Amino acid sequence: MYSFWLNKGLDQLDWFEAFNANGRINDGGFNMLATDSEFAGGPSPATLQSTSLGNFTKQFSGAVNLTNPRNIDESVSDITPNDNTDSYNVFPADTVTSAPALHYRQMFTFLPFQVTNTKFVIATYVLGWNVYSSPPPMNFEVDVKNVDGTNATVSYYDPITDTTEPVTVVSRSATDVVLDIEALDYPRTITIDEGTNSTPPSDSTPPTSTIDNGPNALSISSGAGFTFSGQDNITPSSSLNYQCQIDSGAYSACSAPQSYSNLTIGQHTFRIKATDLAGNTQIVPTVYTWTIINPPPLIGDLDSDGHVSGSDLQIFSQYYGQNYAPAEFDGTSQVQGHDASMMLINYGK
Repeated sequence: MYSFWLNKGLDQLDWFEAFNANGRINDGGFNMLATDSEFAGGPSPATLQSTSLGNFTKQFSGAVNLTNPRNIDESVSDITPNDNTDSYNVFPADTVTSAPALHYRQMFTFLPFQVTNTKFVIATYVLGWNVYSSPPPMNFEVDVKNVDGTNATVSYYDPITDTTEPVTVVSRSATDVVLDIEALDYPRTITIDEGTNSTPPSDSTPPTSTIDNGPNALSISSGAGFTFSGQDNITPSSSLNYQCQIDSGAYSACSAPQSYSNLTIGQHTFRIKATDLAGNTQIVPTVYTWTIINPPPLIGDLDSDGHVSGSDLQIFSQYYGQNYAPAEFDGTSQVQGHDASMMLINYGK
């Protein structure tokens, strides 16, 4: 409960519980506040929430607007002894169906924030499955990546108790720092300060791009529209820049969606390259090719058998590079010329 208050920054929490003829069905939540060893005899929930939020926000002092924020990644290993102690037996084993018991383990949560060019604050906690009791403390080895850990100072803070907690630096390098921390079911914060002389990890890896949508492989439209996206190891996708090229024209800056008009009959090629904030540009562009064709002739006796029938529909459809089977579309119980237009509508043409 406290983890959500702290993480979401709520100003007010409304508690709803079910009632029946005998009163409240379950008052375990309120009882927990009075009996939990961490909070019993302490300040009221409202006071605790306000104080803790104030302590939490102090960790972000000196925050600045960043034009080139870093992606902070992590890998986590649970190093708590006796794993069975930190899971809940939600459903017992079923002897009839031989289904095994179902356990829910705690989930380690990692919420990184970049405060300045060289300072990072990371909220961590264990999300338990039981609202009426706190899981035991759990130890995790956390590899925080894409930070310069060479000379970084690391601290671990508890906003509820307003105390600095132990943290062990297992290893450090110019691209990461590995920490051993004890996590609880409410947020504590890891602060990593690389120092004023630190150089952010170098980035020499170019991004990639993906064309998500484009025209049909065969199109009768002289216009074309594209949507695309990009991926990079450090730069967020929303911060990538793009250059587009149509056919043999020059590359120019573009953004999704990108559209073109007045294209001629024939084959066309669309290319896109992404560039990250470090200036790395995609080496091999992403390519999309399609062909604009003349509209097909009106439906008629295309196979010269003396009448318009299903076989003409199949010939008609081949103008679109397809081979749609003859079908009765217009409800007349006959496969005839009028079904051609209905067929095209059915296939989105």
